[in-house]
Amino acid sequence: MATYIKLKITDKTNMELAQSARLMVSADYKERFIAEYLQVSNRLAGLKRILAAWDDPQIVLGFTPTCPRATYNFQVKAMQEYKDILEVRAKIEGIDLYSITISATAGVYDVYEEQAPVEDIPPEV
Repeated sequence: MATYIKLKITDKTNMELAQSARLMVSADYKERFIAEYLQVSNRLAGLKRILAAWDDPQIVLGFTPTCPRATYNFQVKAMQEYKDILEVRAKIEGIDLYSITISATAGVYDVYEEQAPVEDIPPEV
């Protein structure tokens, strides 16, 4: 019997990329859309964490960035705009990005849409 973890996805950035990989090949475009959103959210959060660490003199990055800081800033801006566009499209297309259930058996992840409470949907969307 499968074990399911109910996730209220408000911090999608903590979701591992591997968890969304199976969705990327789904026949259901809504599942592919959710996976794309989760992946861009995860990658954006990771880049923001690196830049925050870069700005903190108390933290040593462990690597030397190869691009100028302005290049990374431009990338964050582009990724944030893309994420925002996906959120608007999801609202228009009726795709719930905010509450999903993931099967946690043997590294296989299935996503099932659930209705998110209205108060959980950001008003800016």
